[in-house]
Amino acid sequence: CACLLKTRFYSMCRTPTNTGDCDFSAAQREVKLAKLRARLATVHIDAKKKAAKEAEKEVAPTADAYKKASAPVPKLQKEGKKSRKAYLAAKKHYLSSKAAAEETESDLNGQAGGYAWAKKTVAVYDKALEMNQGGQCAGINGQCMGQIAAEKACCLIGCECVYKNGYYGQCLPPAGAPNCDGASYSAQMERTRANATRLEAIINSLKKKKEETAKAFAAANETYLKTRKAATKAGTARAIAEKLSRENRKKADTAAKKFKDLHAAATHAVNNVKYAAAMVSVWSKVASGDSCSNLKATEVMAEDPVDFEAIKDPKRQGLFIYGDDDEAGKHKKSDKDEDSHDAEGEGEGE
Repeated sequence: CACLLKTRFYSMCRTPTNTGDCDFSAAQREVKLAKLRARLATVHIDAKKKAAKEAEKEVAPTADAYKKASAPVPKLQKEGKKSRKAYLAAKKHYLSSKAAAEETESDLNGQAGGYAWAKKTVAVYDKALEMNQGGQCAGINGQCMGQIAAEKACCLIGCECVYKNGYYGQCLPPAGAPNCDGASYSAQMERTRANATRLEAIINSLKKKKEETAKAFAAANETYLKTRKAATKAGTARAIAEKLSRENRKKADTAAKKFKDLHAAATHAVNNVKYAAAMVSVWSKVASGDSCSNLKATEVMAEDPVDFEAIKDPKRQGLFIYGDDDEAGKHKKSDKDEDSHDAEGEGEGE
């Protein structure tokens, strides 16, 4: 039996191939099988090394492409953030300016209605005062409209000319009043006149404010549209750059992983040959009567590269085996004899 390496940290005793017990003659045959396994282990090494080498060629270019693609991203992100901040500030100012303009417009419309009523009411009162100067205006229940002279088509101050039909009007007290109170009515009309004057001043002020807020809103709207366009442009440039950076990073990561995996596969294939070559030494010692093995996985991996070409060609001598120098010299002749026998007898098996 031979003490064979199973992992870097574990070895176990194994019988020769297709035998259930430890057998010396089978161990001698196992030497040839171990050499065959060593040769077979080299089959894919070249292809795997070549694949790893080809994959390595893509690592640097894809990494450089990712570096180049990602270089402008921080600057574009900063510009995009700055543009968006300006856009949001302009939008806020735009909305507040719009609200101010709309509020001023609403206030102006509201005050205009009250002013128009007060102005019209005062105009009617002034007309009544003018007509009452002639002394022919009718008193309470008198006719103020219809087939009468124009200078009589009026009522005393305090009465209202109420239309009865299309041809007749009568002077009556205001609704809810028992009589026509000229003094009270005149006082009320003067208050209305004062209110009309006050409203006129307010309206003039609101008209000026309307012009100012409309102008401010127009400027805010222009700035808003300009900053929105700039923010959209900056945001689009940032998004495109980030996407390109992500795509190139994915390519770089894929290339790096591919090389790492293929390099690991090639290294694993080389290690398999080293292990297989080491087993040749182990079985050679067993065949010579020494069933002990002092091999360590770390030492096997630390050895110089195996002469793979010698292993591939059964006719070439110098098959690399692991073991002490004394053991290698001790069995040098027997190994050469077995190699010669392998060259003659293993061709058909292969």
